[in-house]
Amino acid sequence: MGAEAGRAVITVADDVGAVGAERLLGALSGVEACVDEVVLCLSGGTSPNAVLDRLPAIPAGLRGRLRLTWTAERLVPYAGPWSTWDPAVHRRAAHERWLSRLGASVVTEEPLWTGEGSPEAALAAFERRWAALGSRIDVLLLGFGPDGHLASLFPGHPALAATGPAVLVTDAPKPPPARSSLTLPALSTAQRVVGLCTGAEKGAVLRRALAGDDALPLGRYVPRSVEWVVDRAAAGALEGS
Repeated sequence: MGAEAGRAVITVADDVGAVGAERLLGALSGVEACVDEVVLCLSGGTSPNAVLDRLPAIPAGLRGRLRLTWTAERLVPYAGPWSTWDPAVHRRAAHERWLSRLGASVVTEEPLWTGEGSPEAALAAFERRWAALGSRIDVLLLGFGPDGHLASLFPGHPALAATGPAVLVTDAPKPPPARSSLTLPALSTAQRVVGLCTGAEKGAVLRRALAGDDALPLGRYVPRSVEWVVDRAAAGALEGS
């Protein structure tokens, strides 16, 4: 079932991963005919995993046109085949759960961090690629933490005020402390957002964010179009029960 909550649509699902995958493919199809390249941005962490597990092969109309980036990356070194990457690397989950099933490389990856060189140089390189992508996100698969952080933008952190496309975070309050992150202005370019929320704890956080609690980074983020796919525990917290 679905319900309106301010500017957001709330969909309650017994299987958040399956419904999230369906909504994500629908969002991608909605922009497919409008642009030459479709920019898909994935959250890191564990939030997107159930959706990635259920994503099928890329539709024919998107093959070779999909540009994939991430909301944030942990600055840990990695190189070689994806199966050897540190599990902390956000890109690894996308390869393990989705991209490795595609058979051929039909996606161009635009990571914030490639595991090599200095973080400053990587950030500058990403900013150039961001401009080449049209300084935009077409579709964003969004998760958030129980403290209300999104990407690697944490409550009370100076990075929340960054105005460029991406920012370095060297003192994150959870390990590893060094990260790169899209900024709130960059995240706000997303044309369509599919948000994921599971569990009563996160449901209570989402309720605060939707009420405009700017103590939460998520509460400061006002996307143009968002559908939150939530499980029943989160829905109960959203209703205050």
